[in-house]
Amino acid sequence: MKDFRIGDNSFTGQIPDLIQKWTNLEKLVIQGSGLSGTIPPIIALLEKMADLRISDLQGNGTEAPFPPLTNMKNLKTLILRSCNIIGPLPVFVGEFPILKTLDLSFNKLVGEIPSSFRGLTKADSM
Repeated sequence: MKDFRIGDNSFTGQIPDLIQKWTNLEKLVIQGSGLSGTIPPIIALLEKMADLRISDLQGNGTEAPFPPLTNMKNLKTLILRSCNIIGPLPVFVGEFPILKTLDLSFNKLVGEIPSSFRGLTKADSM
């Protein structure tokens, strides 16, 4: 499977761990799905990801640091909007070579924007 979309639904529970088995996944859209919690760290196994869109995760008091996306070098779109992310913005976000769209709004990110963001020369929207 290369493309999985479950936006605009009324699911319950969290993002399932079974996504770690979808290593050929290039597009994942979980927007307004009704799911709760945080983005699981196992998402880092999806190294072929080009379009990652997760938004509107229900909070219930759960928060987590930025997910470890370091190996997703094919990312063109990264939308993690209202995903209960806390803490500093990692340097690696500014090191995605072909990133065009970045939306990290409505989280609880703190600190300075890393100088690595100067390298986002292909970005159209942030």
